[in-house]
Amino acid sequence: MSRSISLKAKILVVASAAIAAVPFAPLPVHSHEFNTASTITINRQGNRYFGSIASARGLCQRNRSVTLFRTKNGRTRVAKRTSSNSNGNWSARARRKGRFHAVVSGRTSGQYPHSHNCRGDRSPSIRRR
Repeated sequence: MSRSISLKAKILVVASAAIAAVPFAPLPVHSHEFNTASTITINRQGNRYFGSIASARGLCQRNRSVTLFRTKNGRTRVAKRTSSNSNGNWSARARRKGRFHAVVSGRTSGQYPHSHNCRGDRSPSIRRR
């Protein structure tokens, strides 16, 4: 009879431990990956070049690296580097003449299985005489 009490006590201890461990069990990972396009615009007013980055996701608009390129006599060089603000707007100053275009590079944030991929884009060229 004492043996069955001891067995009941063991079962009770094991069941209690199992119930206590349930809140600490690993949860399923909510994974996702999204790819979204970005579009960059360019305008000019005097020596100031400016534009915005548009995207379906706000994450792909803010704090993006923007490079302003100048092409003259067939050679393309970096004129300025900047980044977009929290609204996706960017601006840079360049004094020389030539054709200018802006490039926003692609960016990936997060790690597998949760990653955000923002594609890059190139603006049309504008000419400064």
